[in-house]
Amino acid sequence: PLDLYGKSKLRTLMSLQELTRTDEQKLTWARVFQAYGHTQDSARFIPQLAKKLLSGENIRLNNPDLYLDWVTSRDIARAVSFSLSHDLPEVIDIGTSIGTTVQEVYQKIAALVGREPHLPLSRAKDDQESSSLIVSPDSPIFSAGWAPKDNLDTGLLWALSL
Repeated sequence: PLDLYGKSKLRTLMSLQELTRTDEQKLTWARVFQAYGHTQDSARFIPQLAKKLLSGENIRLNNPDLYLDWVTSRDIARAVSFSLSHDLPEVIDIGTSIGTTVQEVYQKIAALVGREPHLPLSRAKDDQESSSLIVSPDSPIFSAGWAPKDNLDTGLLWALSL
């Protein structure tokens, strides 16, 4: 990890690993990828984007070409539940293994709320890059038989209550 947030998560994981080893308990550390869902914080990307599209506000997308693994909170819950009853590694990645760009999500939401995706759009390229934003299709959770039930289309309909 390069930032304080990442370093803090790693320290927490290491502390939990130490605690569970001495107590002989099972630890499951879920690394959740780009989560979204119904009734999520209105300041988060998807609800904020829908709100701006509906009101005709200008939209600024940071890293519009960045591929992210968008996973619904209900699929996250299913994956955590699945992982607790299956023999998986301590650290598991939770996502769909499907990458979708920020720009594509913008276009899907625009279509869902009945707005043209060519509303005034400002693109900003953020310097922060990451090479690990999509769960590998070879992830142990998939090999064990778990699969997400939502795709981006069904997930967005649910998340936006449409």
